[in-house]
Amino acid sequence: MKNRSTVRKAFPASAAERASIRALKHWLLAAPGESPLQDQIVRLRIADAIARFAPGKLARKAAKPKRRTAKA
Repeated sequence: MKNRSTVRKAFPASAAERASIRALKHWLLAAPGESPLQDQIVRLRIADAIARFAPGKLARKAAKPKRRTAKA
């Protein structure tokens, strides 16, 4: 059995969302300095990426009807 802490599950994202996240990841990895999160511009870009992704994910979650199991 695999350790649950090491298993990564993919999140449902559109192709545009995946491309944005991938571009942000590469941009962060290319950033000079010891801690890119200390840079105000980096923090703003991350906040913007999260703000763009979160509403779409929440809307998809809300659109899915919850399954109800019949109780005997």
